[in-house]
Amino acid sequence: KYNQSMPAAPGHYTILKTEGTGHYVGTVYSAQQVEFGWFGEGDDFIYIDGAEEPQLKGTGTEDYFNDAWGFREFDTPYHGVSLFEGGHPGDRVTAYRWHIPDPIPFKESIHVTIEHRGRVWDELATDMEDFELVSSSERPDWVSSVGFWYQYPPVTIEEALPPVEKRIAPYKIIPVQSLEYRAEPAEQVLPSYIGYRYVTQDSEGYIEIDFEVEEAGRYNISGFFQDSPAGSLIQPHLDGKPIGLPIDMVAVAGGFKVHVLDLHDLEAGKHTLRFEKLPQLSPNSRSILPPFKVFTIEYLLLLRMEDMAGYHQIYDEKTK
Repeated sequence: KYNQSMPAAPGHYTILKTEGTGHYVGTVYSAQQVEFGWFGEGDDFIYIDGAEEPQLKGTGTEDYFNDAWGFREFDTPYHGVSLFEGGHPGDRVTAYRWHIPDPIPFKESIHVTIEHRGRVWDELATDMEDFELVSSSERPDWVSSVGFWYQYPPVTIEEALPPVEKRIAPYKIIPVQSLEYRAEPAEQVLPSYIGYRYVTQDSEGYIEIDFEVEEAGRYNISGFFQDSPAGSLIQPHLDGKPIGLPIDMVAVAGGFKVHVLDLHDLEAGKHTLRFEKLPQLSPNSRSILPPFKVFTIEYLLLLRMEDMAGYHQIYDEKTK
């Protein structure tokens, strides 16, 4: 059952508020961050049957989802983190917890909230003493939640959903078939309905694509790629310079996956992404594989951080 996040008390967001008799049985909680740091210092508060003080009160966001000292991707039957991209602006996280072995019953009402507090770091700091701007402040990240519960009598959600532009970050999604490409060896690029597939038996090679940005700004760049048992280590480059570490595109079974290429300050105009096949083997490579290597990209995803409400709000206040 969907229940939109809405302010409960200063620094709190409501996951569920309802009247009736029932059991609260689960939470899915997602955030897309707009500050550099750790978003999950907030505690969960659960008020049962009209109580003025929470009968259940947690010690941190990751603790509620049965993790500790931050998040990492993992999954168990009753709790886990299905997505965790990191602590940079634009990074996403989704966590879940099912209250199956520990259901929360209520006879009259229940109000489930969670604080949204965390650290904010100074990305330009050169000294550890100056690195942390705030240690536990309310953050303006983009937050959504789904609460799961049983109750009688049945109810529906009366609040209208926020418009799409306030629920989904303003990504520009570019099918790579619409972009010009160059490759070496050139004859081994296979354009198709799923994008560009680059296949080579050579120990090294590359494919590069050009894209345009209309406005200067800080861009979260990522792509929708296909990992494969016949994949390889790929080093991405932006405008002639390597970005980050090589990406391991070897997978046991294969499948499409978003790989984040990090944050970059871009001027308006044309830019070039280049993906170089590296000669060394991936740690995930198997001993018996075909002699060729495959690299596939379907979409390029661009998110201009200045277009996200709340971006650098705390950072700008603390560094003025």
